[in-house]
This record gives sequence, structure tokens and C-alpha cells, in this order.
Amino acid sequence: MVQKMRMEPLTATELVQLEARMSQEEMLCETYINAASHTVTTELKEVCRQMAARHQKNYQFLCQMLNQHQHPPQGVQ
Repeated sequence: MVQKMRMEPLTATELVQLEARMSQEEMLCETYINAASHTVTTELKEVCRQMAARHQKNYQFLCQMLNQHQHPPQGVQ
């Protein structure tokens, strides 16, 4: 049996840190997209695109975690 636990509210410090991390991920994604559009080497373009995708995935994960924390699933106590 899986026991569901109630999440404690995020502190102001944790929210600031989360916001900073989300901003970093967004900036890194944009940086790699820009780099991919300005490089000539096919291999380097692909690496930049992969890195942009990785940082986009990180950003989306952080958004999901924040959303779940703010709106926990029904039945969680």
C-alpha cells in the first residue's frame, strides 16, 4: 500500500530559490536555441538543440512540481 503524504507549504526562501532556478532554466534554453541558430556545424547545432530540450524539460518539471505543491491531488492528507 502506498501512503500519500501531505506536502508542507513552501517557505518564502524556497519560493525565491525555485523562481531563480526556473529563470535559469528558461535562460539556458533560450541561450542554446540562439546558439543553435548561429552555429554552422551540424553536430554543434544538434548538441545545442539537445541541451535546449534538456533545459526546457527541466523547466517544465519545475512547473509541474510547483503546480502539484500548490494543488495537491485529492485524497492526500
